[in-house]
Amino acid sequence: MRWKFLWYALVAIGFVASFFFGLSIPKNWESTLSALAPIETWWAAHATHPSLAALFVGLVVSTVLLPELWSQIRPHIFPPKVRPDVDGATAFKEIITKSRRAKTLSRTGQLTMPLRYESHLTGFEINEGRLKAQIADEFHDFLRSGEITAWGSPDGRKPHQEIKPEEWSEIEIDFNDKDMNSAPPHVHAVKRGTRASGSVFGYVWIRFCRKQVREAFPLAWFPRRIKDEPKGKT
Repeated sequence: MRWKFLWYALVAIGFVASFFFGLSIPKNWESTLSALAPIETWWAAHATHPSLAALFVGLVVSTVLLPELWSQIRPHIFPPKVRPDVDGATAFKEIITKSRRAKTLSRTGQLTMPLRYESHLTGFEINEGRLKAQIADEFHDFLRSGEITAWGSPDGRKPHQEIKPEEWSEIEIDFNDKDMNSAPPHVHAVKRGTRASGSVFGYVWIRFCRKQVREAFPLAWFPRRIKDEPKGKT
């Protein structure tokens, strides 16, 4: 359940209680104490360690519920500024190694779409290649929907410009290992269908907004464990 729905429920409950059942905010210190007295009595009667239990309730409210509620409300009050603060290669490699989505795909046997020339690859290369292809496909869906914004230079000399979501129907990012492991690491957007015959670049030096990428592909608590590549074919 998303936390915003909990907030909606609390607002609705507060309205119903105040409108139909006479719930009101205490007007002074004495009325506040009198309103809390029944709660304190009930708490002391049912909690084995009332003070310790109250401490943990306070910790939950202050460190879990309120911060999560604020994280849902803040984007509507203070819309975040989207800016290109991470290069495409770094963002993609973080998804492959640290995202929950990558861990789920690699564990649950969902990587069934074959690669080209799989017969020449080891089992390790097949699994990693299928994972990267699946993540790249999902990444492009986010680009087309506008949930992830990308920036690129049309020719490598002009300043970076925002790439519109509709442009991703004609171009795609080439997440190849050679470019992503070069110095500096980078990826380019190429015209769809041109990689086999020679890439035609649409934009170069692609960059993303790190916050958007992590919202689309949340990070796991621990990085994905990648087994060492075997010496021979499996």
